[in-house]
Amino acid sequence: PLEQSNTYILFDLPGQVELFTLHPSFRSIIVTLTEKWAYRLVAVHMVDAHLCTDATKYISCLMLSLNIMLHLELPHVNVLSKVDLLHQYGELSFNLEFYTEVQDLTHLIHTMGVSPWTKKYRKLSTTL
Repeated sequence: PLEQSNTYILFDLPGQVELFTLHPSFRSIIVTLTEKWAYRLVAVHMVDAHLCTDATKYISCLMLSLNIMLHLELPHVNVLSKVDLLHQYGELSFNLEFYTEVQDLTHLIHTMGVSPWTKKYRKLSTTL
C-alpha cells in the first residue's frame, strides 16, 4: 500500500491559478485524499521572487496566496523561487527577510510610487 511506502505524490499545477482556485474539482480531489483516504497533504505555492521588486505585485501575490490557503484548506508554504535572479530586477526596497516573514506591510505603501494607478489603489492596499 502507498501509505506504508514513504512515497510522496506531487501535483504540479499550472500557473493558471484559476483552474484550481475557482473551480471545485481540485478541492473535491483534496477532500477525497484527506478524508476518504486519510492522506496528509500540504500546499506549496511557488512565487517568483521578482514580485518582491514591486510593492503592488507583491501585495497582489500575498492576496492570491491567502485565497489559495482559504480555498484548499491545507497547511500552506509559500516559496520564493528564482531568488538567484533577483539582481536582474533591481534593488529590493527592504531586505529579503522582510518579504519572507510578511510582518508589517504598511512599510510597502511608501514604496508604491506616485503613478495614477498606484494612487488609485493606495487606499485599498493600506486597508488590506
